[in-house]
Amino acid sequence: MHEKESTWCYHFYKNLWIVGGAINNGGIALNWFKDKLYKEEEKKAREKGEDIYKLMEEEAQKSPPGARGLIFLPFLTGERSPNWNPRMRGCLIGLSLHHEKKDIIRSIMEGVMCRMKAIMDIFKPLVGEKPFVVASGGYTKNNLWLRIQADLFNLPINIMAEKEGAAMGAAIVAMFSQGKIKDFKEFEPEIEKSILPCKENVEKYRKVYENHLKAYKCLEKYFSC
Repeated sequence: MHEKESTWCYHFYKNLWIVGGAINNGGIALNWFKDKLYKEEEKKAREKGEDIYKLMEEEAQKSPPGARGLIFLPFLTGERSPNWNPRMRGCLIGLSLHHEKKDIIRSIMEGVMCRMKAIMDIFKPLVGEKPFVVASGGYTKNNLWLRIQADLFNLPINIMAEKEGAAMGAAIVAMFSQGKIKDFKEFEPEIEKSILPCKENVEKYRKVYENHLKAYKCLEKYFSC
């Protein structure tokens, strides 16, 4: 357990413990933008039978790393890990006349990943400085989001072949409890592909993350009471 209770830690089985962190504002942040500010585009996509999230990804790719100076703090539903502040709220910082929807979409994606990196930075002393990162779930369909994560974390992001990681984990536990397998290590995740960090972008995202943390500290003071 982290000394500041920034993470959660469960006793899973005998000498096996699970340490983790959680965020409220992942895909829901992008979904909020789609529902509130991208209605016309979604309507057109639906009429054409296109995937609106794929179109949003393509739009965000037109914006450079750092979203031309935009910082999005994605606390639309408060904050869980690492600071557990339910009063925190979302904020878009640095908005000016030259910014477009593509920049806002990218800043949302970057903001979510910055919060995941904040949790990862706490994990590193607990699990080692070079953790093996495995990605699963809906966001693995978004290549740009995976690219942002790899560059921000400066680590390879390994995508599981099985997208429903939680369901697979539950099945493994059930098999273990029934004696179908003897050791959890018998199951190694099948990796479909790995996204490697881009050296050029790593330095850019180091500065983006620094600015994100500065913005967070300012917002934290505002929503601390």
